[in-house]
Amino acid sequence: MLAILLLGACGIAAERIEIPFQFENGLIWVDVAAKGKKLKFVVDSGAGATVLHFDTVRKLRLKVGEARPLYGAGMQGVAYRVTDFEGSVGGVPLSRDAFAVPLRKVKGRGWKFRKMDGMIGQDFFRERIVEIDYPNRRLTLLAEGRGGRGAVRLPIRREKDAMCVPVGVDGSEPRWVRLDTGCVSDLEWVVPGAAGRREREAVVRLGSLRHEGVRIGSHGSPLFPNEAGLLGNGLLSHYRVTIDGRAMQLFLEKPLR
Repeated sequence: MLAILLLGACGIAAERIEIPFQFENGLIWVDVAAKGKKLKFVVDSGAGATVLHFDTVRKLRLKVGEARPLYGAGMQGVAYRVTDFEGSVGGVPLSRDAFAVPLRKVKGRGWKFRKMDGMIGQDFFRERIVEIDYPNRRLTLLAEGRGGRGAVRLPIRREKDAMCVPVGVDGSEPRWVRLDTGCVSDLEWVVPGAAGRREREAVVRLGSLRHEGVRIGSHGSPLFPNEAGLLGNGLLSHYRVTIDGRAMQLFLEKPLR
């Protein structure tokens, strides 16, 4: 759910690679290897780049460089560039060009707090085809695009460093919201002029898919410029999700019963 300016690029997946993950408290957790250490990262398609907790930067003895503007949902700050990060997930190298930021702990099972060592951001999805299989807790890098029988396809539009998809609420015309696997809620929706954040139930449409009784958070002002909200794991986890960063398409398949 973070956006950082001036991001680095990443490589292209050349084969099918499967990476297991944990889905805990609405977030996708994966093991990242770096300098012989095993770290816990969250896969966050809403983050503009891969980011590292300051503690992780110190643990790995990385160099901290120049500052860049940091934008989060309803907040602003500063991130510090790191160019010597050598990490991998499932044997797939992550971008060396990362950013150091303060990351919060996340409530885990039994009310214990789980430390987040970093987040794999939207740069990981660029020029890749990434399938997120929520039911089977598996993230797969595909060599070719796909869309199974009954798959619903949505276009992806890039808005600066974000991937956005069209979403309709209560019969409205579709508006572009951030595709955000770092957001635990169903949908955060901008309603100009609304007072603060309020939760309500709504009918949400994703292409030809219609969801009733969806809990959405309404906001009176944009969380990010030129974006109408955030599409989070609360809704995405009902599907097997394929993010095609080459063809700029999102596929939603096989809703859970």
